[in-house]
Amino acid sequence: MNSKAKELLINICAEIKEAVLSNDSFQTTLSKIDQLHAALQNETTNKIAATENCVNASIDDQTKLQHERPEKTRSL
Repeated sequence: MNSKAKELLINICAEIKEAVLSNDSFQTTLSKIDQLHAALQNETTNKIAATENCVNASIDDQTKLQHERPEKTRSL
């Protein structure tokens, strides 16, 4: 888990703890948690997209290398 996602999860837990210990309204607390959750989902989506891009680039590089030097590469 990356540090940004970890930080967001810690913040969500902190908001829940604060809500339990304070007199904040349930709706206020839920709104804060929803915002943090959305940020966490966004961070996760970005990491998945970056990973997919990296894998696709690697596959493209391997394919290109196979076409340029088929005798020196192994098949996937």
